Amino acid sequence: KLLVGRDKWTSDSPELTRYRQIGGSDKEPELSSLRNTWKWERRKMKVENSTFRLARDLLDLYAERQKVTRCPCEADGKKYKEFERNFQFEPTADQIKCFDDVRRDMCESIRPMDRLICGDVGYGKTEVALR
Repeated sequence: KLLVGRDKWTSDSPELTRYRQIGGSDKEPELSSLRNTWKWERRKMKVENSTFRLARDLLDLYAERQKVTRCPCEADGKKYKEFERNFQFEPTADQIKCFDDVRRDMCESIRPMDRLICGDVGYGKTEVALR
C-alpha cells in the first residue's frame, strides 16, 4: 500500500517494496500525487529535456571525435613477438580476440582508439593493454 497525501494506491507486487533511489541526494524521493497530474507531467518533461540534451551532447562529442585522425602505429613484428613470448600464461580465446581487436584499432585505423576492456581481477586486462 502506498500513500501520498490523501491518495492511496494498492499493489500486491513485492517489487514495489524494493524501490530505492539511485544517485542524487540522500533525501527520500518525492512521490507525485495521483490528483495533481501537472506535477508528474512537469517532472516527466524535465527528464525528457535532460535526456534529449544528453543525447545531443553525446552526438556532438562523437561527431567531433570522428573529425580527429592520427597516423596508425607501426607494428614491429620481431620485437613484438619477443615481447609476447615473455608472458608466462597461455592467452584465452577471448584475450586473443582482444589482442587482435586492439592491434587492428592501433595499427590499421586512422581514428583514435575508443575501446574498453572489461574483466574480473586477475583475468589479463593488463596483458591485453600491454600487448
